[in-house]
Amino acid sequence: MDKSKNNKCPAHGQPKFYGSASIGERGQIVIPAELRSEFNIKPSDKFIFFSMGKTINLMKADDAKEMLENISDMISLKNEIKKAII
Repeated sequence: MDKSKNNKCPAHGQPKFYGSASIGERGQIVIPAELRSEFNIKPSDKFIFFSMGKTINLMKADDAKEMLENISDMISLKNEIKKAII
């Protein structure tokens, strides 16, 4: 396999495969080291889990908070634009 086609990180807009893991007896899963490194994941980081169809997603809680704040700002901007054009 040509590794040069798989060296881009999802944080930079390209999909990347990091490996696989199994769920342990207590429901725990190990996040691959390379993924932890690229996304700066530390042992005390909190995550949120959500689903879209049959896909399970996880996101660092701090990133989710920032995303929600950005969405809120976008909604406020939309409302201001609507007021200006009505």
